[in-house]
Amino acid sequence: MMAMTSRTGKRSFTFIELLIVILIIAILSAISIPRLRNAFYGFRLEGFAKDVYYLSLYLQGSAAAKGKIYCLNISPDQRNFRATQKKEDVAADENKDEFEAVKGNYGKLLEAPAGVVVSIEPHPAGELYFYPDASMDKSLNIIFTDPYNKKITLAIKGAAGAIEIK
Repeated sequence: MMAMTSRTGKRSFTFIELLIVILIIAILSAISIPRLRNAFYGFRLEGFAKDVYYLSLYLQGSAAAKGKIYCLNISPDQRNFRATQKKEDVAADENKDEFEAVKGNYGKLLEAPAGVVVSIEPHPAGELYFYPDASMDKSLNIIFTDPYNKKITLAIKGAAGAIEIK
């Protein structure tokens, strides 16, 4: 585009040229903003899935290192997770329900970001126990889904003691 010369001798752009530039910027924005929003939700989904993955690894490692039973309490309806440990004064053969929150950052309630759906397959049970031999009491998949249907699966293989993100 050629800049026009005004009566005073200064070069300037015409009104049409400015409108075309503004129109191009508006079209590029309309195309890129939904993609940025999708990427933002994807990053939050991946971050949350990794948080639950590392929490599971921490519970597995702590159970093996300290010789205690740990539990990951899963509430898919409320979309949150909490780490608990067997109370010190409870005998090994007593009820599994005698647990207390893990101390420190790992004991805080871990809540899914807004829009993330949490589902469990094949067990809807809300607890996953980690034993001192580094095994878990069951195998399950925890599936995290964002509003754009991107899915991340945390696969936990009970007796094998394997935890992985798919």
